[in-house]
Amino acid sequence: MSYNNLIYCICIKIIIISLSLSLSLSLSLSLSLLFSLLTYPLPGSLNLFLVPIGCLASGPISQYLGRKRTMMLANIPFVVAWLIYYYSSNPGMLLASLAITGLTGGLIEGPVITYVAEVTQPYLRGMLSATSSMAVILGIFTQMLSGSLVHWRTVALINLIYPILCFLALCLVPESPHWLAGRLSNHLLLI
Repeated sequence: MSYNNLIYCICIKIIIISLSLSLSLSLSLSLSLLFSLLTYPLPGSLNLFLVPIGCLASGPISQYLGRKRTMMLANIPFVVAWLIYYYSSNPGMLLASLAITGLTGGLIEGPVITYVAEVTQPYLRGMLSATSSMAVILGIFTQMLSGSLVHWRTVALINLIYPILCFLALCLVPESPHWLAGRLSNHLLLI
């Protein structure tokens, strides 16, 4: 089996597993809620449809607040989304949680890549920029794995830990020097 075929098979398995996990989570919440094959992909993919909207907002927000602050503040809606997901009692709450994670995932994508590009050496940028995509895929994998081992509400509580740890870790990193230099030059122009 060639390398491309292996990657293709892994991607297909991930898609199948994620769809089955999403379907099982949705169906376990309410037995009366049955999505047909024609209507299921839309609600289950709501977060993916909203990521581009979050991406459009990420540029102006991270330019105004800074990369670090934008990344820190983006963790707050993730915490809210996991809490809504944990306490959800109807499909609307699940959809609200998906919408929040989609918008916030798009919001955080730009500042992460920009921050990595601004603080790393040129020979490390490509590798370190790819780690954000790898982290997303690894997060999805751990969610699916833990979803097969414990109840889905427990998975929501486990996933609540990650944005909190991310927020705390971001307290330890400096703001992007490139953003700070731009901010300083804007203040000097005003004087």
